Amino acid sequence: MIKIKMHIRKKNNPFLTISLIVLTGCSSPHSIMQSWVGHKEAELYQRWGQPTKIIDKGSDGKIVIYINGADNPAESKYSFCDYTFKTNCIPPNTKEYKKVKLLYITPMGNIYAWKMQPPETFHL
Repeated sequence: MIKIKMHIRKKNNPFLTISLIVLTGCSSPHSIMQSWVGHKEAELYQRWGQPTKIIDKGSDGKIVIYINGADNPAESKYSFCDYTFKTNCIPPNTKEYKKVKLLYITPMGNIYAWKMQPPETFHL
């Protein structure tokens, strides 16, 4: 977030200050992933598409896994964006984009946690 202060002087109040906060359109990969906590599994599928793999943990819920196997972003089938704004996405060709994304789902279908890890350290 960038904070910009603008000072405006009026004849009747020389000390009036108006602060203008400008929000940038970029988000960190952490905030993009965190934006999904508390939302439904179905909402995730609507935005990101079907996951690469789903591990059913029975009464403990499930783990939804997204693996981007494409080296070329044009060939990738995933767009990793946050829940609220389609414009806040993890940029392709970054190490964060290439990481395996794991989202943990309750038996009721709510996302409660997430993790990203490098593909070379991920094993099913």
